[in-house]
Amino acid sequence: MARCLDVSDSSLYLLVQEVLIDNISFGDDWPNNGEVDILEGVNDIAPNAATLHTSAGCTMPDGRAQTGTPTQADCDVAVNGNAGCGVKMAEPNSYGTGFNSNGGGYYAMERTDSAISVWFWPRGSEGIPEGVTSGAQSIDTANWGTPSAFFPSTSCDIASKFGPNRITINCKFVLFHT
Repeated sequence: MARCLDVSDSSLYLLVQEVLIDNISFGDDWPNNGEVDILEGVNDIAPNAATLHTSAGCTMPDGRAQTGTPTQADCDVAVNGNAGCGVKMAEPNSYGTGFNSNGGGYYAMERTDSAISVWFWPRGSEGIPEGVTSGAQSIDTANWGTPSAFFPSTSCDIASKFGPNRITINCKFVLFHT
């Protein structure tokens, strides 16, 4: 079984405002190797949305065990203008001004053959797992509670829709002339 885990202290985003920010995981054969947007937003519009983008044949069921709110079910890049199947975080300070005012937070993503899970903990909040804040050598996500976003393999074969990925932090400055 493949297993991938990324834990990042997102305070570095405090330095960047009024930009398009993605913290994404994707492969060379996009969209066939899939894409996971862990942190995705435009300007200061909160909350964050964790989103999957795939080739055809990947959808998410209703009623998933997550604290966030689904935006749509079809992850196919050819559907709905490549919006993907996203989940908006429950925490308003997961992105934008609230995120900056709080001093950032912690994002973690776990990918296995059975699911992709994304967690968010605002800086200073109760319940941040010790392994996240201490940089532990070994992490057990079973003790982390309900993820903010949960993408099960029930109607999306995670093992075949997601291949080798790399983490990319992408800060695009967008300028508009009037």
